[in-house]
Amino acid sequence: MSQVWSHPLWSDPNFFVWALLVLFVWAFLAATVLSIPSEAAFLLLLVRYPEHALGLWALASVGNFLGGCTTFWFGQWLRKKKEITIHPQAKRWLERWGGFALLGSSVPVVGDAMVLAAGYLRLSLLPCMGALFLGKAVRYAVLAGFTA
Repeated sequence: MSQVWSHPLWSDPNFFVWALLVLFVWAFLAATVLSIPSEAAFLLLLVRYPEHALGLWALASVGNFLGGCTTFWFGQWLRKKKEITIHPQAKRWLERWGGFALLGSSVPVVGDAMVLAAGYLRLSLLPCMGALFLGKAVRYAVLAGFTA
């Protein structure tokens, strides 16, 4: 593994800037209906650049949060265009807990669906966004904790 890290590309400042951009975009897309995993990119950069752990955490959290906001907005837009069926258990959960149910928005597969459903059900924006950001930020903090 040391041969990989010793490659000159890793110490090029321009590479680091591009890597940050890729991390942000990847984290954003991970919280949309595309649902690609962003953990690998985050952890790779965190292991290589531990001195930038706080910045990497913030960048990934904000990117993932904004992707979640996009999914929430897509749910609201979808309500105007098409009738969809929300799983009864998910609907009960969202109706019971409201926007605070989105604390679990980082759970793989179901998390993004819950965000979409919350937007579709037009849950209150402020609790949804607060819980969404907290859920995303805690997820990346836990991942960062595993590398410490």
